[in-house]
Amino acid sequence: MRILTIVDKKKMIVAEKPVPKVEPGRALIKVSYAGICGSDWHMVWGNGVRAGQNAVAGHEFSGVIVDPGDTHFKAGDRVTAIEYTPCGECEYCRGGKKHLCPERFSTGIGLTNDGAFAEYLTAREDMIYKLPDSIDDVQAAMIEPCAVSMHGASLAGVKEGSKVLITGGGAIGLFAAASAKALGASLVVLTEVNPIRLGQAREAAFIDHALSGTAEGLTDTLHELAGGLFDCAVECSGNQRAATMALESIKPGATLTMLAYGSGPQVDSFSFINDEKRIQGGVFFTQEDFERVIAMMADGRIDIRQYAEIITMDDAQDTLLGLDNGTKNAQKYVMKITSE
Repeated sequence: MRILTIVDKKKMIVAEKPVPKVEPGRALIKVSYAGICGSDWHMVWGNGVRAGQNAVAGHEFSGVIVDPGDTHFKAGDRVTAIEYTPCGECEYCRGGKKHLCPERFSTGIGLTNDGAFAEYLTAREDMIYKLPDSIDDVQAAMIEPCAVSMHGASLAGVKEGSKVLITGGGAIGLFAAASAKALGASLVVLTEVNPIRLGQAREAAFIDHALSGTAEGLTDTLHELAGGLFDCAVECSGNQRAATMALESIKPGATLTMLAYGSGPQVDSFSFINDEKRIQGGVFFTQEDFERVIAMMADGRIDIRQYAEIITMDDAQDTLLGLDNGTKNAQKYVMKITSE
């Protein structure tokens, strides 16, 4: 089978590798589309993780079951899957936090096991989800990143009528805005410094106001739009100034969820303590978040397909170079791996 693999730092090539064998409790999936995650770009490609090992990254995908093995799935089922693989027995798994299981990377798709930048992969039965017919293969390949954003919005406490601030307009910030609106937010405001991403945010139906993160008097504008302070915020930029502004813009007792790696907010301990604000980290997502995104995509409450730019494995190296030098600006690059 054809695979995309890293051979050196900032160099990926298309190569060949045997189709993986189906082990007990796993199914063989023919990959249709695979999304390029920020971690694939920064960690795998940028840092050369597992370079020269013929390893296969990629954990955002859609595909078709070709060999169900001993699972309950059938050949021909359209599916996607969660990449992490919890043990099911530890305190986190028993407590409903499988995404924090210490063993979650042990056989993970595109993590320790080969992933979706290949024509075929295997996935564990309990992590595979059959796709509704109303979700096409391209949008299905973006369920995983949208679940990350949904998790952030949920941790922040977004509910019906919430006024929500999103800082950072990349894919995760954009999808966090879509998730917040789907959860019933009455006001979604997003800030972004990149003019191209800012323009995309201003065209999004699920964002009420998109503002430049460098605009003069930004804090006053935010407070005016919210009629005071926001009910919660989701930080997706990795920028300290943005994170600090987000923390200062939420109500007493409210939560700022941080999804982006980078500098955290500068904290004024006096007001932080007196206002009982919370800074919440967010990693991966729960299976409930994943299922919620599938349901909301299926009924049209979340529609992010327009943000996908389709490429092939042969385009990947040039695309990643473009991301590195700023000449590529699509919100989400999704690779067409094989024909349906």
